[in-house]
Formats: sequence, C-alpha cells, structure tokens
Amino acid sequence: MRVLLVEDNFIIALDLAGLVREAGAEPVGPVASVRDAIAALGDASIEAVILDINLGEENALALVDDLRQRSIPFAFATGYSPDDVLPPECADVPVLAKPYSAVEVRALLDVLRRHREAGGDRTAP
Repeated sequence: MRVLLVEDNFIIALDLAGLVREAGAEPVGPVASVRDAIAALGDASIEAVILDINLGEENALALVDDLRQRSIPFAFATGYSPDDVLPPECADVPVLAKPYSAVEVRALLDVLRRHREAGGDRTAP
C-alpha cells in the first residue's frame, strides 16, 4: 500500500516514513503543505494518507473533502486531543496520537487497508 505522508516536521516525517516502511507499506513523501499534498494526490497510486493536522500556518482539514471525493482512506496524526482540533464531520476519521509507537502505526495501517478494501468506507470494520 502506498501511503502519502503529509507532515511539516521533517524529523517526525522521517520517523513516520521508517515506521510505515517497517509495517510493510510504501511511504510517499513527506509533503509539508496542502498544495504539495494536492499535487501528490494527482498520482493515482496513492492508496492512503496520513495527515498532520497542523501544517505550519495551514490546516490539513482543507484536504478532507478532496480525499473523500477520491475515496482515499486517511487518518490524522496529531499531538492535540482530537476533540479539540477535529470538527464533528471528522469524528469517523482514525487518529494517530503523537507520540506514537511502531505498534500504533502498524494498527493504523491495518485500519486504512480495511477502509481501502471496502472502497474508502470509513465505517468498515
């Protein structure tokens, strides 16, 4: 599975890329802005996305509608409480809490794989 990483902190992005690779997926990127993420999504081989919510002065929530229209499963990565930063319409989106472990990244990728196999349906078991 090819996973686009949208993360503006280069050290965190490198760590996440390594954990994604160790979990058997192929990291794409990282990209650090909404504009670069949209450009990367033009590659039809992107199968899932992990989004840092805050990208400098930007907010990755701007990508949600685009990802849903493309039926690309995605998850947020954040150090904040999801209740504090996610709007109600994102309550169904998986969240990877920072700091995260290899086990948590592997579990998240399993969820994204299941969502992908179900056609991007977030309610898939």
